[in-house]
Amino acid sequence: MSINERIEKLIETLKVNQSELAKICDVSKQAVSSILRGDTKPSLKVIENIVKYYPLLNSRWLITGEGDPFPGAGYNSANENLQLNDSKDVYNCDNCKRLESYIERQERLIVRLERQLGHDTENKKVV
Repeated sequence: MSINERIEKLIETLKVNQSELAKICDVSKQAVSSILRGDTKPSLKVIENIVKYYPLLNSRWLITGEGDPFPGAGYNSANENLQLNDSKDVYNCDNCKRLESYIERQERLIVRLERQLGHDTENKKVV
């Protein structure tokens, strides 16, 4: 299953629509639609926003397909605890730290490569 298919499964499981996911991910509805069709891969920022909004989501599952989407969460459609929790402790899980570290390294690499190519990184938007 591709990451695009896992995102589609996630929105079906959580019963959110494309507009809601676009708001969560801070991208356009068209960008979400393109991801769900498999036309584009989600950016690191999209993945990061999904993981931050759903702190009980297994980021390893989202990225690689390994494991359960919500391990130990006992998820059912009535469970509202899977949404954003304002507590900063929620983001201290090992998976979140590893994903955040990976995202930061990738963002630094992208900026460095774009500088080397002479591209203006401030005006680019990744979907």
